[in-house]
Amino acid sequence: MSQSTEQVSGPAGPAVAAAARPPLADPGAWAVTVYASGIPASAVSSAVALFLAMFAVLTFYFVIASLRTDMVLVAILALIFIGLVLLAIGAGTATTGFTRAGGWVTLAFAVLAWYHAAGDVISATFGRAVLPVGSLRR
Repeated sequence: MSQSTEQVSGPAGPAVAAAARPPLADPGAWAVTVYASGIPASAVSSAVALFLAMFAVLTFYFVIASLRTDMVLVAILALIFIGLVLLAIGAGTATTGFTRAGGWVTLAFAVLAWYHAAGDVISATFGRAVLPVGSLRR
């Protein structure tokens, strides 16, 4: 049994022999080797769609849990959920419209997340709420 000495280029520098590279030299490469190598090329889009859908379900749980925090966090998590659903549909059906819409929703939740983070940091600095987040606590 011989090892492959395929030349690959990585973030560490010039091409090196793949067999000579330490196992953790390229973070994430093991996941591709272990999991993605067993997926036929024709099923990659379905696998990505399933991966995104699984995170959409998890994010939906977070949306429910966030209903006792503040409105901005609820909006952020709801937008993450909607974005993941759109991206999963786009990946599963190879429809660029859904993927593009998911990208725009992702940008929207990123802006809200920056606002929420700024509100937390400024509140901690000033000792009071400066940016309104719409508290839902009772």
